Amino acid sequence: DKLRQASSMLTMLRQELGYLRVQVTELKGCTATFGSTVEDTTRSVERRVIAQLESRRRDTITDLQDMEDRVHDLQVKLAGEKDIRQNEVSQWSQRFTSLQTEKEALERQ
Repeated sequence: DKLRQASSMLTMLRQELGYLRVQVTELKGCTATFGSTVEDTTRSVERRVIAQLESRRRDTITDLQDMEDRVHDLQVKLAGEKDIRQNEVSQWSQRFTSLQTEKEALERQ
């Protein structure tokens, strides 16, 4: 009787071992599929992040170039305005000197 029980138990254990082997094989496949999916998703996210960063970098460079152009334009404009004002001051200085000379000449008469 004990031999039959042991034999029966051995049969059940072999069946369970078979089920476990099937489950282990299935889990290995699931794990491999999951790993592959995670890897693919990670690569996809990495590509999107890199593309966004590259786009942002290009936009920043363009913005910087635009600002540098504006600064240059303003510097040129400022230099032009400075020249105009210096000429005006020179003209007014000459006019003042001329009027001063006329005044002194009229005072001597």
